[in-house]
Amino acid sequence: MYVGGNRAVFASLDNEGVLVCKTCPSAQRYKLNWPEDAYFQITYKGQKLWAYNRAFAVSLLAYLESETRKKTMVSDGGARATRPFLNSVPTLFQTAKARPIVVRALKQKLGHRIA
Repeated sequence: MYVGGNRAVFASLDNEGVLVCKTCPSAQRYKLNWPEDAYFQITYKGQKLWAYNRAFAVSLLAYLESETRKKTMVSDGGARATRPFLNSVPTLFQTAKARPIVVRALKQKLGHRIA
């Protein structure tokens, strides 16, 4: 996800990936370069919005689709969970004009069916 200068939110995430050769069985470690290596990334008006992984991308999509866009979610069981990474989403992606475009792009990246 877009984190700006606040990478501390993601201190527990792994920065290593694996490169796999498509023509041979070779695989090797790869130091990920965020956000350039992010698979879940979209561009809107020259700005990048990205997620570290699918779970973050799904949370971001739910947040942007929500009418209230609350950064604290309440589960069916009543438990509250704060998602601090949502504080780092730039306003540009949250505007009424951008949201439908961004939501559609995120859905496509996640492999969701678009109606």
